Amino acid sequence: VIFQFESILLLYHLSFFLQQHQYIFNSLFPQWFGTGNDIYTVLTKVIFNLVIISPLICLPIAYIVNAMVYGQGLLQGFEKYIYDLKYSNLLISYYSIWFPVGLATFGVIPEHLRIAFISFISFFWLIILSTISSSSLPSIRTEDK
Repeated sequence: VIFQFESILLLYHLSFFLQQHQYIFNSLFPQWFGTGNDIYTVLTKVIFNLVIISPLICLPIAYIVNAMVYGQGLLQGFEKYIYDLKYSNLLISYYSIWFPVGLATFGVIPEHLRIAFISFISFFWLIILSTISSSSLPSIRTEDK
C-alpha cells in the first residue's frame, strides 16, 4: 500500500507539483514579494508558502488525487487530509522539513535551480507523507452509502 501511494504521489509530483511551483516560486513570488534574498523577503516567501500555499493547495490536492486513484470520492480524500492534520501531526512533519528547505530555496539557491532542489527534497518528503497517509482511519467512513 505504501509503495502504491508513493507511486501515485510521484505522478502527482511530476505532473502538477513541479509546474505549480515553477509558476508560483519563479513568477508570482518575485512579483508579490520581490526578488531579494534578504531575511525579510525570504521569510515572507517561506511563511506564505507554509501557511497559505501548502495547507490550502498542495497538500489537499495530493490527498484528493490519491483518493481518486483508489476509487474513493473527493470528500474521502479531503476527510483523510483533515484527519491527518488533526491526528497524525501532518503539518508538524511538513514544517520540520519545508521551513529549512524554504529558507535555503529562497535564501541561497539560485532561481534556475530552485525547482530541481525542491524536487530532490520532495522525494524524501513523499516517503514521509506516504507513511503518515497510510495510518488507519477509524473515524472516517470507508464507503459512501
